[in-house]
Amino acid sequence: MCSMTVRKSVVLDDAEQAALAELTEPSDEMRETLAGWAQAHGVTLSRSSESAVLRALIKVGLASLREARLEAGYRALAATATETDHAESRVAREWHVSRLPAE
Repeated sequence: MCSMTVRKSVVLDDAEQAALAELTEPSDEMRETLAGWAQAHGVTLSRSSESAVLRALIKVGLASLREARLEAGYRALAATATETDHAESRVAREWHVSRLPAE
């Protein structure tokens, strides 16, 4: 697999610049939260550079959007489920539970 690095220019307004500055401070709670998320998701955030923080934020944002998309899909699926679908799910769940070893 070929990996290519591309440099992009991004114009940030004052509020975005302030947020980025807040996240590049090593002692900041927000930075620690971002670093924890990054570590849990295999995202490298080893230094306090603005580019490293921006890359991590892009990945956080994508993960959040994907999760929201899945939740919306599940809600839509649940809204279309009939009583028969619910009954079949209950029977399947009960059957599965009955086959589990007793504790």
